[in-house]
Amino acid sequence: MSIEHIPNTGQNDNEFPFSYLPSKDTETDEEKIIGKGWESQVKILGHDWVLKEVNPNTSTGEPRSQEMLDFLRNPDRVKKMQSDQNKLETIFGKEHFARSYFVLGKDQHDKEGYMLVQKFIPGKVLGELIGTEYVNTQEMVSKNREQFMDIVWGVKKSFIEFGVPLDFHPGNVIRSDTTGNLIIMDAGFPSEEDEVIKIHLVTKRTQDAFKNSYERLERISRYEKFLQLTPEEKDILDKKYNITDLDYQKRLQDIDKSRLAKGIELDVEEGPVDKLLNNIFGERQEVTGQELYEYALKVLGATPQTEAQKKILEEIKNQGSFFGDRLHWKQIIENLS
Repeated sequence: MSIEHIPNTGQNDNEFPFSYLPSKDTETDEEKIIGKGWESQVKILGHDWVLKEVNPNTSTGEPRSQEMLDFLRNPDRVKKMQSDQNKLETIFGKEHFARSYFVLGKDQHDKEGYMLVQKFIPGKVLGELIGTEYVNTQEMVSKNREQFMDIVWGVKKSFIEFGVPLDFHPGNVIRSDTTGNLIIMDAGFPSEEDEVIKIHLVTKRTQDAFKNSYERLERISRYEKFLQLTPEEKDILDKKYNITDLDYQKRLQDIDKSRLAKGIELDVEEGPVDKLLNNIFGERQEVTGQELYEYALKVLGATPQTEAQKKILEEIKNQGSFFGDRLHWKQIIENLS
């Protein structure tokens, strides 16, 4: 497979190839970085494109080694990434996925290599709308139900296709100001993640890959639950994306088998919800909503409550006389978060 370049018709100055000239801040004269991730930092390039150049620093802010920088630019890796992009565009369609293209050019250090570019889509990141336009994740899904039906089933189809779940979360999705479409801007590099899970050598990278996979699978499950699909709706989506519950379960089993074969035990970190419930439950099996409500108020103290927290507290207070177990209260809190 050759590496795909953006076609240049010569009819538009904003087509590739054009010189490496990211937009600069008019006040500081520094190149505008509009986003950062583990691998890339995103800059405005021309009027209609963004450049995803290699982030020179690690997630902890330390400079990346030259060996790692060269690996991330490797042409063979770019070819695999391009194959992933082709598959994802086929699954989601252009209305829900913004694919990356690849350009051979010089980066910010005047070093030649392949760079990722993507069409610029004016819009708002969904993650930033939770707590402002949407009270919580469930409301975000329900108010965009039709689009999330396709996106969630596309994510499930991708899991079956690649063997690992996509890096799908609201921070990687934009709501287009132009069309109103929800568009996945970054889905990770699933085929590389699959290779990490399948290698025999167990490293921290391998353990992190499994941990990330299980967290992403749990997110898919939550979003599907928020959709509240009828059996007829689910059947239509299964046929549209040509998947079955058996296909999905088989992939789940494959991940479990691979993890167990490597002897990897996942450390379960106590999250804030579990910590809250563990502290109030102690050795008890059930507590009333009123007890939980009063304890939650004590924990929050004078801290201003978010809209999501207010809604959770209101629901718990409404069930004040009800004796619920840990799972009951945890589901209420997480469903309204």
